[in-house]
Amino acid sequence: MGGSVFNHGGVFVSPSIGFHFASSQFFSFNIGVGYALHTAHYKLWVTGDTPGAIPDKAGHSYLDKTGMFHNAFVKLGVEF
Repeated sequence: MGGSVFNHGGVFVSPSIGFHFASSQFFSFNIGVGYALHTAHYKLWVTGDTPGAIPDKAGHSYLDKTGMFHNAFVKLGVEF
């Protein structure tokens, strides 16, 4: 779990569950599955007459966005 208060801000959460398989005293395998959630506040730079665009001091335009990104994942590992 983590977060950012600088730059764009946001939260990151990534819980997972897995198994550890020992094949010998010096070698083993790991496998896990999980879910990742990331929220972010960011600027999306645009060109032309985009509705809702905000101009900056340099003459560029951006949209002020907040996003939530979801991912499922599988982790595989080897220990030796």
